[in-house]
Amino acid sequence: MTAENFMTSSRIISGSLVWSSVIFCVGPGRSGDIHTLRHLGEGLGYEVDVVQPALVNDQMISSTRIRELVSQGQVVMPQPY
Repeated sequence: MTAENFMTSSRIISGSLVWSSVIFCVGPGRSGDIHTLRHLGEGLGYEVDVVQPALVNDQMISSTRIRELVSQGQVVMPQPY
């Protein structure tokens, strides 16, 4: 699925604010990045705010890391920040 198809099918409500990490990537070969997300937002009617990656126990929080922990049966408890 291309980055454009992913964002179009994500059902983001027009006028929404999307928070994303500066290291955001989506699509084949991670072809869509934060610049793609912003560009698509102009056409789809959402804004993008960028946040710096967060670390827990010296490891970056990412969807990949969360999937790894879930597959290992570990539970990640959210921490306030």
